[in-house]
Amino acid sequence: RVEIILLKLLTEIEAPLWAFKELMDWACDAYQTGYRFIPEQKTYQSQIKTNEKWVGMDHMRPEVVTIQLSGIREDDTIDVTTFDFINQFHSLLSDPELNIPTNLVVHPLDPFQQYESPDGLLHESLSGSWYKEAWIHMEEHTTCDFMIPIILYIDKTQMSISGKLSIFPVQMSLSIFTEVARRKANAWRPLGYIANEVYYFSAAERHENSPDMKNVRFHFQLHTILKSFTDAQAPNAMNSVKLQLGNYSKSVNLYVPLQYIIGDVEGGDQLCSRFSYRGSACQRLCRTCDVSTDNAGRMDLTCTRIRVADVRNLVEARNEPALKLLSQRPFYNALYSIDCGGDPYGVFSMIHTEGLHALEVGLIPYMLEILFDSIPKRHHRRLDKLVKNLRKQPRQHGYAGLPRLMWQDGVSTITQLTGDQKVGKMFAICCVASTLDGENYFK
Repeated sequence: RVEIILLKLLTEIEAPLWAFKELMDWACDAYQTGYRFIPEQKTYQSQIKTNEKWVGMDHMRPEVVTIQLSGIREDDTIDVTTFDFINQFHSLLSDPELNIPTNLVVHPLDPFQQYESPDGLLHESLSGSWYKEAWIHMEEHTTCDFMIPIILYIDKTQMSISGKLSIFPVQMSLSIFTEVARRKANAWRPLGYIANEVYYFSAAERHENSPDMKNVRFHFQLHTILKSFTDAQAPNAMNSVKLQLGNYSKSVNLYVPLQYIIGDVEGGDQLCSRFSYRGSACQRLCRTCDVSTDNAGRMDLTCTRIRVADVRNLVEARNEPALKLLSQRPFYNALYSIDCGGDPYGVFSMIHTEGLHALEVGLIPYMLEILFDSIPKRHHRRLDKLVKNLRKQPRQHGYAGLPRLMWQDGVSTITQLTGDQKVGKMFAICCVASTLDGENYFK
């Protein structure tokens, strides 16, 4: 009877099938240890609060801040969930699974010296020129003697087809962790969550605000989330901080500049307040420089990098015509005042183009469409057959880093594919084209 009730309960909460065995193993262990199943805490929230006090993590609890939003209606408010930057920072460095020598990008002899690439080549994020220039900026313009750059991840993720259910986290990690270590979830901590206005306002209310005003409302939320981070960047805010890096510990005056932000194309435009438009009339194609869409293919032009101080001055002067020529929104941006290690380009240099949207679902699908448009449809089947014939050849395993090569359904169908599948189909076509049969086909 007890086991059937458990099955019924798991079915009603739509738990995965493996959950039954996990719970049964837990129950067997509890029975063998003499647990009497008379819980002191009967609700989830009370159990969490008890655990917080037990492990001394009360200070890690997030804070919900109600903020006033600009717009047509003056009484619009929204609740923003925030976490304290310094608490999250120390949480990362106190993680015993993270803070080990193999996960740290530090000087091999003294982890509190400036890092230098062992072979002089670019690999970890601290091996580039930004780190060297930021270290010089720290020595010349601050009282700090050690630097740990911060990496942010800011991107919205849809959790339902309708888009109403979504999550928009602002997360942080540290550049002194290796790239391999940062792939793990425990290398990241939340700083807050952008609230979804869909839950607070109707469609009619949201549409009353212009795209510019929607961007302002977004940056009001972002400012609230990043406030503890900007406070930590203030002079003397992190002086006399005792750090433990691997087996070494030292009290340092810490400098925590922003190194870069991970996100996608649309999110990057939103973060730097650029118009989300790239048509032929666009005056500024990318976030980094002032090249227009029409001039993007010209090799005889030299573009000009966008400096954050210049844009901030234009915004403060309300110079909307000049900002329009830069496809830049003429309002407040929470990232204009973030310390980026003395980088004059600021946020416009911090949000990089990422491979997924630029290549995997960008250039590569365009190239595939052009290819199949240029080949008569009656010949598509023959190309599919050439690709399918690859499955008859001897195979070799151990190339997990390469794109997918085998396509039982051929390669001529390029709709409803993920980014890595589009790369795989192009890879298969290139491999076929390098064979004698493929060369004859394309001729």
